[in-house]
Amino acid sequence: MRYVFCVSGGFVSAGVYDIQLVPGRAYAADDPVVKMHPELFADEPVVYDHRGNIVEQATAAPGERRQVRRG
Repeated sequence: MRYVFCVSGGFVSAGVYDIQLVPGRAYAADDPVVKMHPELFADEPVVYDHRGNIVEQATAAPGERRQVRRG
């Protein structure tokens, strides 16, 4: 089973019900809420700082190559 991760919290409409989304929580990719609101989900987990801002990964993951231009 494939999972996606919520990137934004809040409430979304899912037919008759409102669902509360939790940032960083994993959801099944075939979940109806994910299919209705794909813009609120990402393939990779998202990390937030204490202010709620998204923290970018600073270093390359194992096997990942970064394109760096040195000036």
